[in-house]
Amino acid sequence: MARHRSHSIEFKRQVAQEFVAGETLYALAKRHDISRQLIRVWVQKYEAGALDEDAQAADLLQEYEAKIAALERMVGRQALEIEFLKGALKNAPRPRSVNTSVIAGPAASPSQKDAGFSNRPSGSSTFRLSTSAVSMSLTGSRFSSDSAPGPFHHGSRRRGGTI
Repeated sequence: MARHRSHSIEFKRQVAQEFVAGETLYALAKRHDISRQLIRVWVQKYEAGALDEDAQAADLLQEYEAKIAALERMVGRQALEIEFLKGALKNAPRPRSVNTSVIAGPAASPSQKDAGFSNRPSGSSTFRLSTSAVSMSLTGSRFSSDSAPGPFHHGSRRRGGTI
């Protein structure tokens, strides 16, 4: 006899009904290739109504599995939507503000007073820069992060030097 098989509730109910109808344990066990003790257990459950409860539990389990599958599909669709929207956000044109300098400040003024120079005494601690006074962009300069060497490399390999 084969061991550790799982049988459907309908099959268990059918075998139990055949036994209750008058079939012998030996004939049922031989025909279905199952043990007589297993048939006895199924008959006890059938008579107690437990096979009906098992059927209800199996139906409920199947219903929950279907709900879980539907929710997993929904989560998958939402994950795809999120990835799509992230990509669209990266590629979307951004509105440029009026002030595009590295240092943000008030609008440029033609007078020297507004550019940070005043007639105050040299001991004065007030100093103000406008965006026109400091409009140097660091991109492409030796201070930009593009030209900086990586950590622990000190830039010597890139220039052909030795360590």
